[in-house]
Amino acid sequence: MPLLTRGRIILMVGLALAFAVIVGWVSIDHYLSTTTLVPDTGGEYVEGIVGRPVAINPVLAISDADRDICSLVFSGLTRIDDQGRLMPDLARSWEISEDNLSYTFHLRDDALWQDGEPFSADDVVFTIGLVQSAEFPGPITLRNSWLGVTVEKTDALTVVFTLQDPYAPFIENTILGILPRHRLENVAAGSLSDDIFNREPVGTGPFSFGKIVQTGQEVEAVVLEANLKYYEKAPYLESVRFRFFDDSQSMITALRQHSMEGIHLVTPDIAREVSEIRNLAQVSSSIPRYQAVFFNTQGKAFLQEVAVRQALSLSIDRQRIIDEAVGGQAIIADGPLTQASWAYTPPSETVSFDLDRARTLLSDAGWSDEDQDGILEKDGEKLSFNLLSDDAPERVQAALLIADMWKQVGVSVEVRLFGVGTFIDEYLRKRDFDAVLFGQSLSWDPDIYAYWHSTQVSDPGLNISSYSNPKVDKLLEDARRLVKVEDRQKKYAEIQTVIRADAPAAFLFIPNYVYAVRDTIHEVKAVILFRPSDRFKDIVQWYEREKRVKKVVEKTPAVIDDPSTLL
Repeated sequence: MPLLTRGRIILMVGLALAFAVIVGWVSIDHYLSTTTLVPDTGGEYVEGIVGRPVAINPVLAISDADRDICSLVFSGLTRIDDQGRLMPDLARSWEISEDNLSYTFHLRDDALWQDGEPFSADDVVFTIGLVQSAEFPGPITLRNSWLGVTVEKTDALTVVFTLQDPYAPFIENTILGILPRHRLENVAAGSLSDDIFNREPVGTGPFSFGKIVQTGQEVEAVVLEANLKYYEKAPYLESVRFRFFDDSQSMITALRQHSMEGIHLVTPDIAREVSEIRNLAQVSSSIPRYQAVFFNTQGKAFLQEVAVRQALSLSIDRQRIIDEAVGGQAIIADGPLTQASWAYTPPSETVSFDLDRARTLLSDAGWSDEDQDGILEKDGEKLSFNLLSDDAPERVQAALLIADMWKQVGVSVEVRLFGVGTFIDEYLRKRDFDAVLFGQSLSWDPDIYAYWHSTQVSDPGLNISSYSNPKVDKLLEDARRLVKVEDRQKKYAEIQTVIRADAPAAFLFIPNYVYAVRDTIHEVKAVILFRPSDRFKDIVQWYEREKRVKKVVEKTPAVIDDPSTLL
């Protein structure tokens, strides 16, 4: 009888395979239990943007595409972190003089330009001088923000800014991206827009310019590469590619084809299509912009009455507008500052939709429907006026909803809509309206002087309600001069209380900024945004690839009951 029958051979092979599987499983289990996944370098993030860059230069940037790219290529003296705090960036620290006129910035000694040249105070002085030039071709608002400020280099790593008068919002100016003097010192300010630098930029940010991809004269994409010379932690991502589209639908098509990892903005009109794409996360963050109905307080007599304005505000169902006009992607606005601001103070009572209270206010103010035509009147005048807006879809729908809501309390409203250029030039700037539905954008600093001070009621001022209140004027002036956060917060708390009570505007909603990123890109988090490009605040933490490394086991120190044993 043979020693190894076929059955025995099969059994032995089976046992050997089982043993190998067990050993392999134990080895894999041991490997997994003693190692951990961590981010690895490499990979590319591709994002779609509707629109195209004009100038990749922080002092010339005018489009969202410009600002997005500049936020990765350039750095400022300061930056706003993901919690909304102003932090050092190219500066290590700064101090403010006792008279609040001088700001001394101490610069980093380890920052390099992406071409290898060292960063210094000369670059700061050069950049501000360029912006202050009478021939500066960039945004006039940027130039105006630096007029009257002297800049002095005291040594290679120290810069002093001196103001003519105390102005607390000045510190936000230092977020501006700094330009390299050695690349641009021979370019006249008036010729800056035409220089090749705007297509081949050199900065100090976490990503450096790689290349422009274009068809004919049309830019199709811009590729950025990880800046290995970056003075802080280098990015995990090897590159970032921005692809540019003429409209949202072509961008969505490319996203469906898996040729991109994200899109820069999910508007209400494409939200459903985006939500149907698998493995795509929508990131929603509040941004300091609000939509409101601004009443012309120097126009029709009844719109000069606080009670009437309060009643009109109470008659608006804000949550319905949010749900129907912006697809739920907003929060209710309750005053001239948004909840993201460090100076925001909540109202004493929640902004409500209260038709009964609105009707009571109007009745107490002498308004009634004498002829039973559904429109209130007083002293022979109908409670009737126009509501103007531009043709932005969300504002069109909101305006129509509001007109219908006001109808419920006996107010007749004619909604008139225009192209944005006509609306702004012919009506908004001339204050030729009874009420307008429009938006206002705020910044990191809570200064709202331009929107609510009585000196700003005429164009180019932005006080479109023509609101005038001496108390608010004084508070706004004081808040600009104070530097201590605590002192300014008290002033802005009062400002918010008074403006809410006066109701020169019916504050509606604060839209969310929504963008989308595939789940193959990790560590993308909702952060506090003050402008769309802020979504890249923590991009150095984003990663696509992973690797396993051995776990570090911390040894627990021995506990010695009797220390005398050590003697």
